[in-house]
Amino acid sequence: MSTRFFGLKTLFFLIFFFSSFLASANERHYRYFEIGFGVEYGGIGSKVFFPYGNEYFDIFISLGAIVSDGDELNMASGIGIEFPIGGVSSINIYSGVSDVTSTYNQFLAKWESEKIYGISVSYQLSIVSSENYSIEVGPSYTITSQDSYPFLSLGLRF
Repeated sequence: MSTRFFGLKTLFFLIFFFSSFLASANERHYRYFEIGFGVEYGGIGSKVFFPYGNEYFDIFISLGAIVSDGDELNMASGIGIEFPIGGVSSINIYSGVSDVTSTYNQFLAKWESEKIYGISVSYQLSIVSSENYSIEVGPSYTITSQDSYPFLSLGLRF
């Protein structure tokens, strides 16, 4: 009974939390949600922007999925800050899960995953833009404790 009650409380909190985003976003005519592919999306995932930024920066959280070496789907998340440049491009700094490695444990007969955290800097250019959406594309460079690599991201912002 308590687990069910906790689940309902969490659901109501999330509905209230995101509806406050919608109210603030509508006041600013703000695009607050983006789906895409890239390090700053958590692999294949989404970015949700907090409407508490200003004209100089916006803060976002990301949640996505990364496929590891063992073909397992792993959740990835992080937080970032976006600095708009001229209304058509931006520079993003992201910190969170950047990669997932897997090793096969023969004793347990299963794949074990390890999340790798890092920081990524990206440049995004809005290549198609309308009043309701924009398509964002750009390069990024990620540094982790184990590796560093360039990547390309592609997103659709609503």
